[in-house]
Amino acid sequence: GHSAVRSWIERLNSTTIHGELFDARERKFDVRIGLEPLFRKYVHVGRPMPDGEIASLNFVWLADWFVENYFYLYSRPVDLKFHHRLTRSISKSLYPLLDNGWFAANGHPYTKRYTDLCTLLDIQAYQQLSRVQQQLDPSNEELQREKFIASYDYPADADGHWTGTVRWWPGPKWIYDQEQ
Repeated sequence: GHSAVRSWIERLNSTTIHGELFDARERKFDVRIGLEPLFRKYVHVGRPMPDGEIASLNFVWLADWFVENYFYLYSRPVDLKFHHRLTRSISKSLYPLLDNGWFAANGHPYTKRYTDLCTLLDIQAYQQLSRVQQQLDPSNEELQREKFIASYDYPADADGHWTGTVRWWPGPKWIYDQEQ
């Protein structure tokens, strides 16, 4: 719990984005933005703050590029009521992953390698498709009932063997959210 949070904060302090990021104020891509990590500074709970006071919480200072883009409304909203309504932990994790995947794919189907999905969701990876379906189908079906996913499948190659990927199509709820 606590060590995972500490590790996550430290990772976002040491990870920089190379290349261009969108500058919402200038409405253009800017290569200079990517020289700063998302958390430019942090203080863990129990450690001294810059003023010498002991931190009662974890504190992070966001990168200027992130703050400016947020200020200029260059962000993607999250439906927190929808998230809370989901009952399965995999469903809750798939929600932002699929939301961003479809956004990046302009509403086209989103495909993810199963082993990469397991790493992202911190779940056990299985070899047999039947075990994969047993693991993912309850969450996929929940998201389908909620109209977030229109459909999903486990693509097969020309010989009928599973390709090791999962593919999802956006549902009416996702499409409606984009229009809002």
